[in-house]
Amino acid sequence: MENEAASDLSRLASLLKSKPEKVMLFIEGEVPRYDISAGNFIIFEYLKIFARNGYRVIFWPHDRKRPEPYSNELEQMGVQVVSGQLSFQDFIEEFGGFLDVAILCRPDISACYIDPVKANASARIIYFAHDLHFLRERRSALARASAAEAIQALMTEAAELAVMRKAEASLFFNRSEIGVVAREAPEVKATLIPWIQGLNDRGRLPFADRRGLVFLGGFQHQPNADAVTWFHDAVYPLIKNEIHNIGVKVIGGHVPAEIMELDCEDFRVLGHVSSLDEPLQQARIFIAPLRFGAGFKGKIAMAQSYGLPVVTTGIGAEGMELKNGETALIAGNAAGFARQVCRLYRDEELWQQISGNSINYVKKMFSPEKAGGVIMPVIEGAAAAGSGAQTGGEPASKIEPGSDLDLVLNSFDILSRIYSRSREEVAQLNDFIQGLRQHIEQLGGEIKNRSDEIESIYTSRSWKIAVNLRSIRRLFIFTDKQ
Repeated sequence: MENEAASDLSRLASLLKSKPEKVMLFIEGEVPRYDISAGNFIIFEYLKIFARNGYRVIFWPHDRKRPEPYSNELEQMGVQVVSGQLSFQDFIEEFGGFLDVAILCRPDISACYIDPVKANASARIIYFAHDLHFLRERRSALARASAAEAIQALMTEAAELAVMRKAEASLFFNRSEIGVVAREAPEVKATLIPWIQGLNDRGRLPFADRRGLVFLGGFQHQPNADAVTWFHDAVYPLIKNEIHNIGVKVIGGHVPAEIMELDCEDFRVLGHVSSLDEPLQQARIFIAPLRFGAGFKGKIAMAQSYGLPVVTTGIGAEGMELKNGETALIAGNAAGFARQVCRLYRDEELWQQISGNSINYVKKMFSPEKAGGVIMPVIEGAAAAGSGAQTGGEPASKIEPGSDLDLVLNSFDILSRIYSRSREEVAQLNDFIQGLRQHIEQLGGEIKNRSDEIESIYTSRSWKIAVNLRSIRRLFIFTDKQ
């Protein structure tokens, strides 16, 4: 292990002491396996942009694993993957002075690294938010009526905002989330950056040759598991009442047992597939029945890149600027979702309109050139100074009174106050218990002292009684002899 760490240090030393012009440290949970999840895909795409713009990128995976062919592909485009036994503290103490920029992902992972980076490097620190974790957890708690999840969401919020406050800028894909951050922590500098998605529309099948519905999403992400379960139980039976021979394909890795149990002839759970071309080119509709979540829904952009029309919920459409009836169909409940699916499945003219609009939408919104033009000024330090600055994009969207977002935030404002009060009361109770323990210890000390004193008196008096008894016995023995 020591040899491996020494080898890592030597390799990095030769890399950095060649004095590359610009050096970036990028910290993420794992090496991005771009064909597994939208989160992995978007990291891989942005790493390409950084490398193309002259950065020598050092990629530090939190799990310290080196999956192939992904790691090799990164290194071929100039991104150095650090794996093995080298400790981060050794790395940052040795090479922190070489860093110009450090980008950290995810609140739990960022919390492990941000303080050592700040202490050992003068690098600009940027937080890369895949989504607003505490918002996703808040929505999950409300959708599932879970008190435990609600408390977890409050704890996540404190950790996530703490990381953002320590960073010079925080990057988001969802304009609505910038509005949430502006409300909850106005001092945080939040920046909207574009999603990246190329077109996959070659060889599109016509409407009449397509069949069924398709869902895409990794099941390590809880909103996807909930979406499939809800669709299967609440929506699909309503659709089957109208269109009897309609089938569903569910695609995505890390499938849990409860989702596999749904697999049957009409409702196929396929798991991870090596290529999305066949399922997305053959389906008639892409479904994204999300009841909670946050961030940008990469699955929807992927479907649109194939010209595949989407039916989703308000949560799915949030932050994507989708227009109901133009670039997607949007529904608010199970009956509405079923109606939208049946309408689109039967209406070729509407299908063609949304399919064409989806292709144009992807061309306009999700090019790598647009993404690079937005993010590089932030990376290079052109972020606007001042409280709550949003750079590189349009201002945060306003949180409308009565909207889902407003409801979630207000609900948790009340819960947060209750939680804070409860924590204060628990702290007071702990103080009382601590004082009581100290009092008991003092009483115990006094009791022990009194006990020692009583034992001493008892021992002393017992000795005197014993002496007297021996004297009396001797007296009797002497008398008897007389």
